[in-house]
Amino acid sequence: MEAQQGPGTSPNSDDEFFRVRTLGLRDPEAQQSDVAKALAAAFKIPEDQALQVIRGSAVVAKRAPHDKALRLKKTLLKLGVHARVEKLTATTEQARDRKAETGLKNFIATVNRSSNQVQRSSTYRYWALAAASAAVVAPLLYLSMIIGVILGLFGYVSWVPGPRNFITLIAYVTPIVIALVVFVFLVRPFFTRYTDPPRIEVSRQNAPGLFALARQVSICVGTPEPQAIYIDNQVNASVSPTGGLGSLAQQKLELTVGMPLVYGMNARELASVIAHEFGHFSQPVEMFSGAAVNTVNGWMARCAWYEDPWETRLARWRELDWSVALVAQCALWSISGVRYLMRGLLALNTRITRRLSQEMEFNADDHAVHVIGSQAFVDSSNSIRELLAAQ
Repeated sequence: MEAQQGPGTSPNSDDEFFRVRTLGLRDPEAQQSDVAKALAAAFKIPEDQALQVIRGSAVVAKRAPHDKALRLKKTLLKLGVHARVEKLTATTEQARDRKAETGLKNFIATVNRSSNQVQRSSTYRYWALAAASAAVVAPLLYLSMIIGVILGLFGYVSWVPGPRNFITLIAYVTPIVIALVVFVFLVRPFFTRYTDPPRIEVSRQNAPGLFALARQVSICVGTPEPQAIYIDNQVNASVSPTGGLGSLAQQKLELTVGMPLVYGMNARELASVIAHEFGHFSQPVEMFSGAAVNTVNGWMARCAWYEDPWETRLARWRELDWSVALVAQCALWSISGVRYLMRGLLALNTRITRRLSQEMEFNADDHAVHVIGSQAFVDSSNSIRELLAAQ
């Protein structure tokens, strides 16, 4: 039986929700197994679970909007299951949720202190300039290595005379193979794609309080509000450009918040963490420098440390004929040389970036303290340590 709409209320009201309860088979003569199979296929649940829904009274939707509850009931009826939509009455839990929402709104209204007075130290500016220089020099050096291999290969083929017998053929082909392998090894990081850790986008409708808090904090820090908010399972939060370095220049940002922070912190502590993350983007030039260097470091790390399928193939080729083994061994030596060079460049870039990151963290901490307060900053830091220990 449908829940009746009371005077002055609307089924689409944000404060009204409904549950859907099953009441057994719609047709008593229908086969339970057939209905269970159809139900399992439609809702992607095990058949034994579908049988439990059919055989007794089961709540299949605990708290749904009116239109969604009606759609679910209609679907169940089509599948041969009788269902009823019941209006939820106000409960202690709902009253507590409304009280929490009111408290969050009141807290957000108190977040009104600007952090524009945060000053960057001369050390911060120095390391930002050093990082920007490294972001330019390192890619040029990387590119020059690739160009050098190409020019060396063409020069070798153009100037070195061709082979006259089998021995000279091996001697002639070996440098060509080595150059091609090294070239492929150098360009592979440009085409390698790595998947990001799993996360879920939160809609503004499902988390209006989180969006309102993020917006108010971003205004105080002086950055654009996030275009999207995501949640994951990390004891961490981050703000990042929505589409790489290009969107960083346009100040299009997205916020990621770990669910352990949401459950393990109060609103003031969470606001302090969000203010810290937005503080990184209050200085776009320096942040662009850090992001650029981190991107370059990622390329170099793949060249310096990550296992490459070519090395596995070359290691197998060393077990073949001596001529093939010689070429494979020379190629492996060349790859090792490139690895050592990249490790040196990576160590230099990491040292520069690490110092910049430290200065950026200090600067972001200042923003959090100015916006939310020093005590909230201390409390949030302690909460993060406790959550990390409990993880």
